Amino acid sequence: MNILQIHNYYTEKGGGEDQVVHAEAGLLESRGHTVVRFSADNIDVGLLSKSRVAVEAIWSRKTYAKLCEELRGGKIDVVHMHNTFLRISPSAYRACMKMEVPVVQTVHNYRMVCPAATLYRGSRTCTDCVGKPFAWRGIVHRCYRNSVTESALSATVYGLHRALQTWDKGVTLYVAPSVFVKDKLVASGIDSTKIVIKPHFSESPSTVTTQKLSRDRLLFAGRLSFEKGVEVLLSACELEPDIPVDIVGDGPLRKRVKETLVSKKLVNVHYRGFIPQNELMMLMQSARALVVPSIVFETFGKVVVECAALGVPAIVPDKGALAELVQHERTGLVFKSGDALALAKTMKWGCNHPAEMTAMGHAAQKVWQESSTPEKNYRDLVSIYERAMHLQRDSSGGVRG
Repeated sequence: MNILQIHNYYTEKGGGEDQVVHAEAGLLESRGHTVVRFSADNIDVGLLSKSRVAVEAIWSRKTYAKLCEELRGGKIDVVHMHNTFLRISPSAYRACMKMEVPVVQTVHNYRMVCPAATLYRGSRTCTDCVGKPFAWRGIVHRCYRNSVTESALSATVYGLHRALQTWDKGVTLYVAPSVFVKDKLVASGIDSTKIVIKPHFSESPSTVTTQKLSRDRLLFAGRLSFEKGVEVLLSACELEPDIPVDIVGDGPLRKRVKETLVSKKLVNVHYRGFIPQNELMMLMQSARALVVPSIVFETFGKVVVECAALGVPAIVPDKGALAELVQHERTGLVFKSGDALALAKTMKWGCNHPAEMTAMGHAAQKVWQESSTPEKNYRDLVSIYERAMHLQRDSSGGVRG
């Protein structure tokens, strides 16, 4: 099968979307499929005028022409879209419509229903724009980058193409990584029969140690930012200073983390910064549990699945996709989102009940084996492609343009 993979990289590289894009391409190629990559980079935005960026975010003639040329001849069986904001633009969908090639769209964020793509505003989750034909509230509240102009651009791109039915006619099947994401798409007007739920996968554990694991410390691994719940985690550690926690990652709150550990004398909390993947895997494998204190509606939780593959349970909030990944007291623990006291109590319980946490880790690993291995993801992905191709053939009478 020949797959054209389309992805627009953000200025900040290496996030969850990029990881999924690269992992799926590698998975398909390892099974003998051909993956043709079509990409753009938002780092180029700084070289262009604001007016040109705005126009091309809505419709890129360059993208449209290049994609029509790439698809001409019928060598591509299916197009897999990931992100088209800003440089690629929704003209990519129109090119696929013109050439009658099926499109599978993985939904990595909430930009279709929220200018900021996060469903978060100020200090709370927000769904004010979900289901609305135009996200004008997001402009008023400066939801994207605290800018009226940039919020208006994001709202216009998705609002205009909603009116043009690009999201209905230009996408054959949507791939949602969680039920929560599917529900938000349906609430925005997307036909539920066009949405397939396929969680992201984690590779089989590659770092296995024969050393006896202590499993006495908790682990946070992620971006050090407000929306990831770093402030909630720090507050929880202040409430229960004896809890041993490793903090791995980097981000805008790095200074805040380091200063808090010193000023509050949190000697049991170790900040390790950004570390190589093999070291992170070792930390994961030796952790009592993973702590994910995110305060936003996450679309998924790849780090939760990565830890589950290693037999490590997770402590997660009770909202968004994270709550789907953990069954309370079976594969991990669930606490009230944003509540530092609730998190502190949950972390303390986990530290005081090693046998129970080990059993939850084994149960989490079994769930991973059933739902999130590369083999399972490959079968699901190919099935989605085949279904999209079948739907396209039916709609075009079996003839490609």
